[in-house]
Amino acid sequence: MSHANPPKTTDFAALSKSLEVGKFVTLCKIAPSGSLEARKLSSGAVAFYWRFTANGKSGRSHIGIYAASNPPKSIKPVGGFYSLNAALASATALAGEHDDSIKAGGGGHAHIKAAKAQAANKLIAAAQLKQESTLEGLLCLYVDYLKQQGKQSHRDVLNIVTNHLFTPYPALARMAACEVSAEDLADVIRSVIEKGKPRTANKLRSYLHAAFKIAKGARLTAKTPQAFKAFTVTNNPIADIPANAEANKADKNPIKAIELQAYWQAIKAITGKRGALLRIHLLTGGLRPQQLLRLTPAHIDGGMFTLYDIKGKRSEPRPYTTPMLAQVKNDFKEFADNVGFVFSLDGGTKPIRVETLGGWAKSAVQGIVTDFQLKRVRSGIETLLASKRISSDVRAQLQSHGISGVQAKNYDAHDYIDEKREALQSLYDALQPTAAETTTVKKSKSRA
Repeated sequence: MSHANPPKTTDFAALSKSLEVGKFVTLCKIAPSGSLEARKLSSGAVAFYWRFTANGKSGRSHIGIYAASNPPKSIKPVGGFYSLNAALASATALAGEHDDSIKAGGGGHAHIKAAKAQAANKLIAAAQLKQESTLEGLLCLYVDYLKQQGKQSHRDVLNIVTNHLFTPYPALARMAACEVSAEDLADVIRSVIEKGKPRTANKLRSYLHAAFKIAKGARLTAKTPQAFKAFTVTNNPIADIPANAEANKADKNPIKAIELQAYWQAIKAITGKRGALLRIHLLTGGLRPQQLLRLTPAHIDGGMFTLYDIKGKRSEPRPYTTPMLAQVKNDFKEFADNVGFVFSLDGGTKPIRVETLGGWAKSAVQGIVTDFQLKRVRSGIETLLASKRISSDVRAQLQSHGISGVQAKNYDAHDYIDEKREALQSLYDALQPTAAETTTVKKSKSRA
């Protein structure tokens, strides 16, 4: 790799936080031509670009989104995201191809890009011909599309369509997607309901609807991958199949305040990394484990840490920052030696699994809280904070949900750190037993 005076990984991690939104910043020159640039997007994510010149005109080629959580020495993207070194490697490769093309009398990067697009289109056509544009092919493409966007839901989609469509209905799965009827799919969804799984049936309907919607709009939606267009879908058969409204009712079953207190009492004395992580999860507002467990040291700044929300329809991760109470800061010390992922049992190479965290929590309150599930902690915290008159806006900012609309996206730039800290302190205070409860416990012990 050849480039002049590239920034250090640690220096860039700090620089990325101070970049001005929308402004391109040159990081270093790239040999044999061009330079590597960075630009902070409105979402807070930082994107890499290679800037080049051809025929007296300059241009930029988007490389990808920066992720400080990727191994610093990695020279390839991980999960679709780039470390600084990976961006440098990509820019260097583009510069080499560009220079070779110019020397050979070609048009440089633009010519190469057009040629690659043409080759990709041929590969797509061949792949679609092989798949015969089947329903199974469409759904598998949709799963890959979600995966490329970093959506954790791709696993759930593949699991549900495999178990409830591909396996029990192989003939339908092999049918051309453009020929599948609403009645065909209604029968599939009906069978899932008849198995006593109405919520799963609604999920299946939702995934089918999304896949067909993307394929139908692919002809005129430039951002949609070309592969979807090959299915020649002109209507969405799911559009006429109503969802089961009863099954869509919230199933979070918020844990009650007294149960949250019992949960806190059960985990506050647990030693080691297990207890520390359970307390951190609870005292930071019941953050989504999928996001919390991906935290890296680079995203910890003093008494705060930043996570990246990729849930929902957003194509770029939305950063949100959580302040730490004294108890949380102390519990973070259990993971101070981890260098990759913060919450890890092997030094940082692999993060602790969501299922592991859920198992630890359930084990801690076995026989104490009935029907305990970790997701009930998150909804229970929101309910408890609402009872303490913490506004819905602050609760949404704390747990990163329901933040939408023109005002939230374009005008409200407040970080809510002080409000979040006050909300977390209210949560901590509410978890402590009252004086009356403490007296009752003491009397009970003395009688025993």
